[in-house]
Amino acid sequence: MSNQKRIRRSNKHLHQETTTPDERSLSQKRTENKGKKKTKNRVQYWPAKRKSIFRKIVTPSHVGPTIKFNIIKINSYGKKQRRAITLSKRGLSNISGKSTKWFINSRDIYGIKRSRNRKRFTLVAFHRYHFQCQNEGQANEILTLFKKLNLFHTQQNITDSNSDSSDYESSDEDSDEEINENIPEVEKKKRFSWRRRSKKIQVEEPEKIEQDSFEILKMIGKGSFGKVYLVRKKDNQKLYAMKILVKSELYRRKQIEHTKTEQRVLASLDHPFIVKLHHSFQTKFKLYLILDYVQGGELFFHLKRAGQKRFPQELAVFYVAEIVLAIEYLHQKDIVYRDLKPENILLESNGHIKITDFGLSKEGIVSNDGKTEGEKATTICGTAEYLAPEVITSEGHGKAVDWWSVGILIYEMLVGNPPFYSENRNEMFMKAIQAKPPIPDFLSEEAKDIIRKLLTRSPALRLGANGTHEIKSHPFFKNIDWELLSQKRLDPPFKPKIPENDPSDTSCFDSRFTTFKSEDDQTETNNVDAYLLANLFPHFSFSRKEENNEDQDDNSDFYVNSNSNPNSDSDSDTDSDFHVKN
Repeated sequence: MSNQKRIRRSNKHLHQETTTPDERSLSQKRTENKGKKKTKNRVQYWPAKRKSIFRKIVTPSHVGPTIKFNIIKINSYGKKQRRAITLSKRGLSNISGKSTKWFINSRDIYGIKRSRNRKRFTLVAFHRYHFQCQNEGQANEILTLFKKLNLFHTQQNITDSNSDSSDYESSDEDSDEEINENIPEVEKKKRFSWRRRSKKIQVEEPEKIEQDSFEILKMIGKGSFGKVYLVRKKDNQKLYAMKILVKSELYRRKQIEHTKTEQRVLASLDHPFIVKLHHSFQTKFKLYLILDYVQGGELFFHLKRAGQKRFPQELAVFYVAEIVLAIEYLHQKDIVYRDLKPENILLESNGHIKITDFGLSKEGIVSNDGKTEGEKATTICGTAEYLAPEVITSEGHGKAVDWWSVGILIYEMLVGNPPFYSENRNEMFMKAIQAKPPIPDFLSEEAKDIIRKLLTRSPALRLGANGTHEIKSHPFFKNIDWELLSQKRLDPPFKPKIPENDPSDTSCFDSRFTTFKSEDDQTETNNVDAYLLANLFPHFSFSRKEENNEDQDDNSDFYVNSNSNPNSDSDSDTDSDFHVKN
C-alpha cells in the first residue's frame, strides 16, 4: 500500500459456511479456475476508506438432503410459470430448469397459507409467493413436509410498539386460510394472524423515544444501508449520532442477523473505550440507533494525516493499550470482536479512543484458540488485511483472532500499512498463512517483539491466548499504568484539533457528508410486505438508563457506520497537523 495515497479498505463482507466435509483449499480453488475467463481478482477499493468483507456462499452441500416437487408458480401478474421447488431444513429453493432463481432461508419464512382452491398455497417470506400444485394430494404433501422440517420461523405474533403493522390485512384473492390443522384455533391466531390485531405486545421503555425526539443537525456518514446524522435530543440538548438503516436494504444484502447482533451486543456493553448505545427504535421501514457522538472522528482519519502516514511509538502504545482493555472486557463477556481496524476506532475530543461497529462480532465464544474445549466460531468474516490464518483456513477460531488483529494494527500504526498487504486477495491470504511479517529496522526492539508474538500463526501459542496479562506485561507497554488508564486518568499524547466551546463541530469528518442536506429521507420502499418488513426486527426497542452525573465527555462522542461511503482523499496530500505532546 503506497504511503503517498492511503485508501480505505473495501467493505464487501465475506461470510462462508465452513463446516462442510468437502471444503476445498485455496490452491484447489485456483486450480479449478484455470481455463476460465480471467478477471482481476482485486479487493474493491474506494478512495480513502477500507471496509470489512462479508459474502455468503450457498451450495448444495450446505443445504443438506432435499425433496423436490414440480409445481406451478404464479407471479405478481397472474402468469403461471413451470417451476420446481426443493425443501430442506435450510429452507426453500425456486428452480427453473437447471437454474436456481432464489433461495429463502428457513429463518426468513414467516408462514404458509392454504387457498380455498386446495391445489394452491402461498409462501409468506419477505414477499409473497403463490404456487399451484398438480393436485390436492401434492399440496398436502408439501405442507406436511413444511411442518416436519420446522420451516415456520415466526412462532408468535410480535409487533413492535413503534410500528403500524397492525393495520395489515391479507389481499389474497383466494381468501387463504392458515395451514396448521393440528394446532388449536387459539394458537393459530397467536402464530399466524394476518388480520387486524386487537392487541399488541408492548415493549417497556423508560421513556417514549422516537425520531421526533431529536433535531437533525448534520449528516456525518452515509452507506449502503442508510445514513448517520449528528442530532440533538430536544429535551436535554445532548448531542448524539443517529444511525438510520433501511430495512429493505438490510434484507436484500443479507444483513439482518448482523444488524440484530450489533444492536444486541451494544445494548449489553458499558465500557469507557467502547461506543455506547443509548436508544434504539424502529418504524415500518427503518431502524434507528442513537449512539455516542465521538467528535474526533475515526483514528484512520488522523493516521492518514500523520507524518509519513504513521504514528510515533508513544502514541501507538497509548491507543493500543486502551484497545487491549476494551477487547479484554469483550472477551470476559465471551464476545469476539472480529473487525478491528483504524476505521472502527473513534477518537474523542479529549484524545481517548472508543471502539465501534459490532456487526461482525460473535457472542458466546468460550474457546481461545478455536481448537480446545469451548464454543468456537467457523465463519470467515472481517477485513481482508486483518484476517487471522485460522479464519482464512476455516479451522475454527476463538478469542485469539482479536489479538492477531491487534498485531496487525500495531504494525499499521508504526509502519504505515498492513504487513501482508497485496492487491490480490488470494496472495494476501497466502502471505498471512505462510510468510513472516516484514519487520522494518527502524522499529524498536519491543515493537518488533510484540508484533512477532501477536502474529504467531498458531492461535494457541499467540501472545494473549492464555490471558490478557501476557500482553499487558510485555515491555511494549512498560510506561502504561493499567489501573490509571482504565479510569481515563492518563493524559493522551495527542488531542484532535477541534474548535473550543463547539461540541457540534464536525471538522474531523468528510465534508462530502457534512455539506449534505440534514434531513432524514422519508421515502418508503415499494413492493414490500409491510407486515413482514415491520416484524423483521422483534425486540429492537431499547433505552439505556442514563446517569444524572454522566460526564460531558461521554456525550461528545461519534459513531461511524462501517458501511458508510468512502471518505474523500482530498486531504491525503495535505501537510500533517499531527504532533505528539511533549
